[in-house]
Amino acid sequence: MKHNKMKMALAGMLVTGLVLPGVSSADWLTFEGEEKPWAVNVGTRVWMNEWESNAKGAFSLPISLVNPDNGTITAGTTASRHFTSKDKEATAIPYISARYGRFFISGSYYSETSFDFETYQEKITSGDITSSINQATNAQRSEWDTSIGYFVIKGLALTAGYKEIDMDINAADTEILINGETIPSSATGKPLKFAGTNSKNKFSGPTIGISGSVPINDSGLGLYGSYAHGFMDFKFDEYQGADGKITGASDNGADYDVAEFGITYTPNLNSLSANLPLSSASVFAGYRYQRIRYDINSFDFISNKSNDLIKNATDTTQGFVAGVNFAF
Repeated sequence: MKHNKMKMALAGMLVTGLVLPGVSSADWLTFEGEEKPWAVNVGTRVWMNEWESNAKGAFSLPISLVNPDNGTITAGTTASRHFTSKDKEATAIPYISARYGRFFISGSYYSETSFDFETYQEKITSGDITSSINQATNAQRSEWDTSIGYFVIKGLALTAGYKEIDMDINAADTEILINGETIPSSATGKPLKFAGTNSKNKFSGPTIGISGSVPINDSGLGLYGSYAHGFMDFKFDEYQGADGKITGASDNGADYDVAEFGITYTPNLNSLSANLPLSSASVFAGYRYQRIRYDINSFDFISNKSNDLIKNATDTTQGFVAGVNFAF
């Protein structure tokens, strides 16, 4: 029986986005009472992910236009808040799951990862005068999830769970340039600067999903795929330099979607001692896509007031993923 189990096991894992990490086709046999009714899976995936955040029009930034003939003009411009990470970052996502019969529980953790974004640029032009900023931005991101699930048929499971995503976004103080040159402050003589911001964002809420796996042939190769949707709350603390703190929440909430698909390979481990607790080991590789869509009120730092509702702001992480799974 163990020989047949090795041939059928997919490594398979997966997934919820909330992934159902770790549940393999070897678990199908237990439904017929041919194997032990319980199993534990542990493993990790490494995600080479890039992060893009787009909240077009979310903030009005104060930029000074300085004209030597007409004096100083203060104006506001709508910032796109469109950030793209400079490089893909490798994030470890360890997970664990336990199954009894057709039911299982699982959890995973997206390890805190630091991202550097492409330099943010904004400018205002009035006549022959152009005022601009070039702002460096970095961020830290972490996530965790847990879920319960049920195998409706061999290789196909439905899941329900909870997901939380935490972001800490830091935009550095940046010098204001007038026609490409810094402008000294009349009070201090130092270059005028646009104050940096610190934004702490949290998305959290329930999720539902589906995941499945299927063997390709008796060689140990298989396919897996999963999809989950979340109904999330969005809370944030937005800091504008030393001038104060804005705390808020989106009454419209946020929609969360994650999908992953790929290929698995489970080698035949019959040559190992039958006394070892390990029943199968698998490797997998695929592609993972995750998106949050939310609405947010724009904020004018000049008047210190909320403005119009910005619809369909998005936050996306995506990239290739690979990992290993151990079943006991």
